[in-house]
Amino acid sequence: MRILVVTPGMRPPWIDGRITSLKALAEALVRRGVKVHVLTTSGEGRQPGNSCEGGVAYRAVPGGTLANWMKMIGHFACLCVSGNFNLVLYRPFAGFNAVNVASIVLLRTVCFFCRLPFVLSLWSGPVEALRVSWLFSGILTTHDIGAGNRRIKAISPIVSFGGRDAVGEDKPLAAIGVEPGERIGLFTYCGSVDTEGLWRYILETRGLGDLLEAATKLVDIPKFKIVVSMPMLERGIEDLFILLPEVDRDLKALLSVVSVYIYPVNIWEPSWAPVSMIEAFACGTPVVSTRIPAITRFIENGDALLNAPGDATALAESIRKVLLDPDLAGRLGENGRRRAADYSEDAVVEQTLGVLSSIGAKRRATVADA
Repeated sequence: MRILVVTPGMRPPWIDGRITSLKALAEALVRRGVKVHVLTTSGEGRQPGNSCEGGVAYRAVPGGTLANWMKMIGHFACLCVSGNFNLVLYRPFAGFNAVNVASIVLLRTVCFFCRLPFVLSLWSGPVEALRVSWLFSGILTTHDIGAGNRRIKAISPIVSFGGRDAVGEDKPLAAIGVEPGERIGLFTYCGSVDTEGLWRYILETRGLGDLLEAATKLVDIPKFKIVVSMPMLERGIEDLFILLPEVDRDLKALLSVVSVYIYPVNIWEPSWAPVSMIEAFACGTPVVSTRIPAITRFIENGDALLNAPGDATALAESIRKVLLDPDLAGRLGENGRRRAADYSEDAVVEQTLGVLSSIGAKRRATVADA
């Protein structure tokens, strides 16, 4: 079986849950004999070209402009004509916007003429596509939101992280200037924050504003630092933060040695999944997050400490509990590790492969009848 995956921005740093889950899926399929080719965009400041990682072949083309986007569609058409693929899997960016709509229409049109199944892998959007599910050979969502529609399949995200005990010493922490004995909270966000709208999104939806307020209540904890991936300072708490441009490939190692992963999201996107939180679970790291449907549908009580979104006082208290109660931290780590097993390669990939194989088989039958 040969699958062509199309998605923007599937490149290092492997941090964004939309990307890490798709990368884990692609590599899991390769280990089961599937040929996976990824067409993606190289991003600003990165060189386009071909590469291979984890058995997955990548072709990165320039992105960022309308002209480059049209060239990407041309690359896609050439691959569909010459690549002998069984199906196309497309994972778009979030949101119902002109770029996503135009991309879906053009990619679907190319697949129609090439007689290739076109499968939409929804992450956080555009969920409006569920209303026109007949347009696709299948739609994959992170959990069951299909209301009985046979074209819509709920497939849990795959998380390939794991092995907190396998990460040696404190090398990941020393590499970012953490002193021995310091306790570390980790907050990650992968995207560039280059507009006022994105900054508001980080502060309000991703919970950074709550974390900043919570930090004012944590300054008395000795040898505690918070690692974040974007520059922001507030007078009086700046010494509490270690500022990094991005965590990049050290994310797994860093997740495996920090004291607590802080995930104060306030998201309501129907097909979104908290992969970053599950990655922390897989590493045995205690998690502090929010009690919202986007979180609670994936975990049970005791897997993490959950607070109401926007409650910085409760967020600070939960962080404090994890840092000062080793027994609680240990229980959360073990519970999270067990929960992460529900999203491992072994737990998810066979179901995914079965769905994709079924769609590909329908295509072969259609071509044979023709």
